[in-house]
Formats: sequence, C-alpha cells, structure tokens
Amino acid sequence: SIYFPNSIPIPLIHLSSALFAESISAVFWVPMEILKQRVQIRNQNASVAAVFRDLIKNEGMRTLFKGYSLTVGVFGPYAMIYFVAYEHAKLNAMKKYRTLCGNEEESVVLPSWIVLGCAAGSAGLAAGLTTPLDVVKTRLQTQGDQILSKQNKDQQKVNLNSRSIFSLILKEQGWIGFTRGLRARVLWMMPQTAITMTAYEYFKAFILNESIT
Repeated sequence: SIYFPNSIPIPLIHLSSALFAESISAVFWVPMEILKQRVQIRNQNASVAAVFRDLIKNEGMRTLFKGYSLTVGVFGPYAMIYFVAYEHAKLNAMKKYRTLCGNEEESVVLPSWIVLGCAAGSAGLAAGLTTPLDVVKTRLQTQGDQILSKQNKDQQKVNLNSRSIFSLILKEQGWIGFTRGLRARVLWMMPQTAITMTAYEYFKAFILNESIT
C-alpha cells in the first residue's frame, strides 16, 4: 500500500478511515441535523430561519454543536461497522462471483445488484447495532424543546448530559427504550446507503473504464 504499511490489517484501515471521515463530516452536518430535529418537533409551522433565531437567542451558538461528541460516538461506530462489513461482504462476493463466472482475474467488477445487496445488508447491521446510541443522541440534541420529565409541569427546560439522559431513558422506559425507532432507522439507512454506494461503485467503474452491469 502507498499510504499504509503492509503490516497493518485491512479491517483496521477501514475502521480508522471511517472514524476519521465521520469526525470531520460531523462538524458540518451536526448543526444541520439539530435544526432539522428542532423544526420537526415544533407544534407550529415554524421555518428553519425562525427556529435558528430562537435557538441562538435562547440557548446560544454552542447549542448547534450539542451532542457533537455523542454524534461521532454514534456515527463513528456506525461507519466503522458498516465499512468493515461492506468490504468483507464485497470481498466474499467477489470471490464467489469470479468462481461462478470462471474468471480469476483481479480486475473483475461486481454487478450492481450484488453491490446493492452488500451495501444494504451492511447498513442494516450497522444501523441496528448503533440504535441505542442514536436514541441518546437524539434526546440530547432535542432536549431544549422537550419536557424531559413528567414532573416539569411548568415546562421549565432542563439541561442534561448524555449520562443523565441515559439514566432518564432507562428509568422511564427501561432497556426497551434504547431500541425505540430501531426498525425505522434500519429501513431508513438501508436504502439510502445501498443507493449511494451502488451509484458510487458504478461511477467509479465508469471513470476507470471498467464494465459493470
């Protein structure tokens, strides 16, 4: 390898690369996700601009990055699990496809439907395993617009950290609370990731003048 010593295991390269990529990208999309969540949980038809102004006025600019560490703690493991599973599935599929086609060349390109299956399965696995982390992250990022306890009859806002939110969810809903939205998360991530990765692999092969079906 040009960039990594050959002694480094390939799965470790996928793990570290995925974590690094998520850490950088989260700087840009965490604020957008917080705004999206705040708009979604408002009862009235509030615009993004109005929600942004209220958020800055009442909670400060730092709120836009609330949960950044936890977000990396969620999507970092997601990306790590996904890319290791995806590359492993693609490698096994490549071996079986070459045997099936009687083509032992290294340059063989997988058909789109195989890439689609590898990506969808890997995304479903990663999304399912990281759902508990996502539940805590979402609760943390939206607490400014939520009444976090039934005892808060005056609707006073309470600022809790991730550990406190973990304890609160466990107290109010039990362990089952950490699986809330699991099915929706898996069904959301599978097609999104599958389409993205299939398009990526297709156009990569196209640019490299490799045949793909």
